[in-house]
Amino acid sequence: MPKARAMPDEVSYNAAISGFSKASQWQLALVVLHETMPCIRVSPGEITCNAAITSCEKGLQWQLALRLLEVSMPRMGLIANRISYSSLISACEKSGQWKLAVGTLRKMSKLKVSPNEISFNAAISACGNDQWPLAIRMLGQMPEIRLTPDSISYNAAITSCREAWKRALGVLSLMSDKRVAPDQFSRSATISACEKGAAWQLALSLLQAASDLWGVVLPNEVSYGAAIRACEKGGQWPLAVGLLAKMPEMRVQQNEISWSASMSACEKSGQWQLALHLFVRMRFAGVVPDRVSYNVAISACENVNRSVEALQLLLEMQAVRLEPDVVTYSTVVSACEDLESPAKVLELLAEMEARRLEANVLTYNGAILGCSKGTSPEKASQLLDEMKAKQVRPDPLTYTAAIRGAERCGQPCQAVKLLAEAHSWSITL
Repeated sequence: MPKARAMPDEVSYNAAISGFSKASQWQLALVVLHETMPCIRVSPGEITCNAAITSCEKGLQWQLALRLLEVSMPRMGLIANRISYSSLISACEKSGQWKLAVGTLRKMSKLKVSPNEISFNAAISACGNDQWPLAIRMLGQMPEIRLTPDSISYNAAITSCREAWKRALGVLSLMSDKRVAPDQFSRSATISACEKGAAWQLALSLLQAASDLWGVVLPNEVSYGAAIRACEKGGQWPLAVGLLAKMPEMRVQQNEISWSASMSACEKSGQWQLALHLFVRMRFAGVVPDRVSYNVAISACENVNRSVEALQLLLEMQAVRLEPDVVTYSTVVSACEDLESPAKVLELLAEMEARRLEANVLTYNGAILGCSKGTSPEKASQLLDEMKAKQVRPDPLTYTAAIRGAERCGQPCQAVKLLAEAHSWSITL
């Protein structure tokens, strides 16, 4: 007598869909739900659909997650539960759909589906930099419905305050008041907020506090990188370089971000030689420079009109297969503006076009200045015309350089015409 073959049941398919979810294979999860299960007459349940929504969340398919919850589940006679809604909120959070995430959280209450900490954490995380008041409001709502915010809740709120450093500090302080121990992420995110607010003193205080808790809250490369950038924005280049030097002592690995930020602090403070020295040192430290590192080094050369070094760095970038960007070319063009012949500047503009990089006002200003100072001042007006044709808005420096070129060419009428044109653009020279 032949043995009866066991047929897969709902539990088997639930396990399969969960497996596809963990492997980020959302397409296969949906095939099983919508095609395989109906074909052999196995009815999906809430667990099945929740697993499918989770697979869409991991695959950044928030539209499909929404359709599963609002269309597929009702058609199957299934009622979405807390897990369903929380998975949808997480899908929205991962895809930057903060309005839908917050709206779904509010909808849960209206439908008498009690949200939990996971629901709130995902909704708070969905709030970007511009939505920090909403994130803090939701954090405050949690205790009102007998939910206890955890470190994930607070960290999500701090992250939303990246552009509001005082609020970030307030949330960090609230953590301590509520006896929720700040972790590495809490302090790093708060230091990052201070960095964006140029509050370098507070950034250093927070970093020092983390260092004092050595073994409890370890400062990491993110913390140090943010603190160095805060010093950069505050014009504190000696502190930035000091923090970079201290990283190995604190067993924190230096990376391209910390090196580039230290270089930038020096470059912006006129310490171009030190910036270039750090650029050389980072390679000796085993850190490979990235595009930002090269751009900072080129900018250091540009500040003192070291065109030869700037061009060498551009060639070196291309040799190591780093794609120059608009910032790279604009800075190199500016570094070359004092060359007697504008040929190199025009060559760089052509190279940008070949790479499909759109020159901006800084690029054109450097090129127009180079032409107006060099042996081809007549090309300054031509570049201005090209700039307008490409819908790049000129600024006062553009017209000042172009007028200078016209005067050097012995074209006073052209100079007067450009002056009138600048006034028509409401540009004051």
